Amino acid sequence: MGLPVDKLLVATNENDIVARFFNKGQYHREEIKGSISPSMDICVSSNFERYLFYLAEGDCGVVRDWMDEFEKTRKLDVSKKLLKNAQSDFLAQKVTTEETLATIKHYRTEHGYMLCPHSAVGVKAIDAFKEKVLKRSTTICLATASWAKFPESCEEALAGSGAVCGAVPAGIACLEDESGKGKLLCEKDLGVVKGIMRRNNSRFRQGLGVGYYRGKPMFLEALSTIIGVAGGWVVAAAAIGILAVLAGHDMMKL
Repeated sequence: MGLPVDKLLVATNENDIVARFFNKGQYHREEIKGSISPSMDICVSSNFERYLFYLAEGDCGVVRDWMDEFEKTRKLDVSKKLLKNAQSDFLAQKVTTEETLATIKHYRTEHGYMLCPHSAVGVKAIDAFKEKVLKRSTTICLATASWAKFPESCEEALAGSGAVCGAVPAGIACLEDESGKGKLLCEKDLGVVKGIMRRNNSRFRQGLGVGYYRGKPMFLEALSTIIGVAGGWVVAAAAIGILAVLAGHDMMKL
């Protein structure tokens, strides 16, 4: 990112296998718990072996043994020394659904900003460390998605507060059909589907705007929220954070 990153803060919902690893050194598989931040609902972190490779200082044999054991027992435990090494780079925080809803409400009513559930998980994780670890840091949060992708959860968060979510962004509103149901039915035929896509391409492009970078379409999906601490700067971003910035997503300074 062009910044001297000091630490990364991993923010998870109740599916906290990664947070448990960095807090306890325990990578234990559990059943998935449904939440209002579904892109974070995982029981195993995709490609976590890549990080373990660096933690094992590039020893493929160690990583192979770890993953073989994990496949057999659904558990992977690292030594206190390796946990300390991991914690020198990462902080981690689990955020509950109740905390996520409260964060959405707080930032809408107090700051006028409408967070999506995934972004709210990242922001709450920042708040959890703000008074101590991040006390002297300036924090920037890159929203991982529009609240309009999760209207039911956001409306639930604001219930009784007198606040409203606001207008649906053009990039999402343009996907709705004339009935307002957000669905377009067609026959199960590849040619028909291609025809619809060609006819609507300019409409989608105009509405979504941010979906193109250097003339190429970008399909962004938030998978997890990461907060990078960079010598007085903390950057909260999704796995697609930098792409989101390049594509023109909202940015909020806390």
